[in-house]
Amino acid sequence: MGRLTTHVLDLATGRPAQGLAVELYRLEAGEHLIAAAVTNADGRLDQPILSGEAMIKGVYELRFQAGAYLA
Repeated sequence: MGRLTTHVLDLATGRPAQGLAVELYRLEAGEHLIAAAVTNADGRLDQPILSGEAMIKGVYELRFQAGAYLA
């Protein structure tokens, strides 16, 4: 089985983006929030945001809450 994760870097500081909220939406018959997480000190998620049996074929969108992070 596959897994989906992300790694976020803050290009303005040249460092990992710690504390950035990430949301995963499934885009089928509308938008459905299926998972949310926050990046750790390394700018990574502690666990995959999608994995195992939940990892099914479809159209997904990762949304990075950059506005809140940059505020």
